[in-house]
Amino acid sequence: MIKIVIGLGNPGKQYAATRHNAGFWLLDAIARRDQLTFASKSKLNAEVAAAGNGVYLFKPQTFMNLSGTTAIAAINFYRAETEQVLVVHDEVDLPTGSIKLKHGGGNAGHRGLADISQRIGNHYWRLRIGVGKPAVGGVHDYVLQSPPAAEQQQIDTTLTLATEVWDKLLAGDYNNAMQILNSSGKAAEQQ
Repeated sequence: MIKIVIGLGNPGKQYAATRHNAGFWLLDAIARRDQLTFASKSKLNAEVAAAGNGVYLFKPQTFMNLSGTTAIAAINFYRAETEQVLVVHDEVDLPTGSIKLKHGGGNAGHRGLADISQRIGNHYWRLRIGVGKPAVGGVHDYVLQSPPAAEQQQIDTTLTLATEVWDKLLAGDYNNAMQILNSSGKAAEQQ
């Protein structure tokens, strides 16, 4: 079962509304739903909230490409296995408004995932929040921009769906959670 949930993003107000902070957005939505409070934990390089049942939510306070420092610190501090880690992140290879759950795999150029995989291996769970690809220009600049209102609304709908299956996910009901989440991606692709 999941013990450590790491939402990826960049700290600071200037990044709060950017696509790269989709992981933070979901953890904030869960915290609002469950009335959780994040507290700064400098030894873990993160803001941390206890979600109950031995589950902890982390928002790394390093920049994206150093997210692995929080992952390894969390695993060591809470004596978790790599398979008990769920990383929530933005995904440019998924259409805006889709979401997919998967276990293991590559990093597809995502620097936050690359740093985590380098430090803890790649056998952790990933909750991939689709933010789409830029029509023109590079991915780096695209993920550091805020989505237009229509796209943000699609992402917000996705975050709501994720909060609805959150308890299944944390209880280890991965097949049911995956079926619900991954089927939402098919609807997004058809739009």
